[in-house]
Amino acid sequence: MLGHLRHDVVTAFGPGGQAGVKRLTTEYEVRGMPSRLSSCMAAEPNGSAMGDGVCNQVLLAYSGFG
Repeated sequence: MLGHLRHDVVTAFGPGGQAGVKRLTTEYEVRGMPSRLSSCMAAEPNGSAMGDGVCNQVLLAYSGFG
């Protein structure tokens, strides 16, 4: 989708910062609303949710009214 944030990546951690979650990923459903939010250990997506080191994931479901 044009104009939607797909991946938000951390490229550097400050001193003393924990280098755990490196990427937040958002997937969208056909109406443009978020359908899946994931926090991942890998900075670069590889196309497979299981291979991305997903440490937390939220699935969002909507009715016909949004």
